[in-house]
Amino acid sequence: MAHKLKSMRVAASAAALMIAIAGPAAHAAPLLFTVTGYADTGSWLQESDPTPISYTDPYYTRVSVTGATGNFSGATNMLFWSLAYEGGFGPYTGDQIYSNTPANPHFSIGTFNLYGGSLTVSAGPSAPAPLAGAGLLSALAALAALAMTRLIGRKDQLA
Repeated sequence: MAHKLKSMRVAASAAALMIAIAGPAAHAAPLLFTVTGYADTGSWLQESDPTPISYTDPYYTRVSVTGATGNFSGATNMLFWSLAYEGGFGPYTGDQIYSNTPANPHFSIGTFNLYGGSLTVSAGPSAPAPLAGAGLLSALAALAALAMTRLIGRKDQLA
């Protein structure tokens, strides 16, 4: 029984070590969308590969946005038209701003012409980087926990 318990502790410690070494999952930074040349100037953030709120193939896709400023303040979503419906977004026609299908849109960095203005898509603010050495410290802590588990197991055998 003691041997089985020891094996379980070693397995749990090894799993904790692997999780600590793997570190946090990476997330893509949002893109910054900036409209210029219209009375409706402003900007917002959105993901490059969002899951649409709604879409109608082949005409449009509607996606969630955050941090809207200027004339777009308060907006929580934007509608982007395909070339099958004159391109652009919202009331502004022009270039198609996304690739792929309305069901699976992909937005890329670039400048897109709209009649009377433009939409520039650029890299948005990046997520804060993990602290340098945080993964190493987590791995060392997991190794220390593994060593303590082994010491406790040996102490139990001696008693």
